[in-house]
Amino acid sequence: MSTGANVCPSSIDNKYNGMEKGKDNFRDFNPFCSTHVTVDPTTGQIQSHVDLFNPSVPFPAPYPVDLSGLSIPLHLLYDSAPDWIYRNTGMYLVPAGRTACQ
Repeated sequence: MSTGANVCPSSIDNKYNGMEKGKDNFRDFNPFCSTHVTVDPTTGQIQSHVDLFNPSVPFPAPYPVDLSGLSIPLHLLYDSAPDWIYRNTGMYLVPAGRTACQ
């Protein structure tokens, strides 16, 4: 299995992601530019998008300092917050982190 080729259940999203409440969440294994898939079990609807930071995977650690815990707060700041603002205002007041992946 190659990294990013498959998605698996995301326990972090399934437990804490309020924007996808009631949906089954899946992610690939990429720490950056990660695919996030949601499945609505009542309708079977499948949606996906890319997030700049994957909260389910720690950062690679080629650094002298342990950065593994930063994936969650960076995901909240660069991916979740812009999406939350968009869902509540209809506008991206700041660009979503995924734009860096294109």
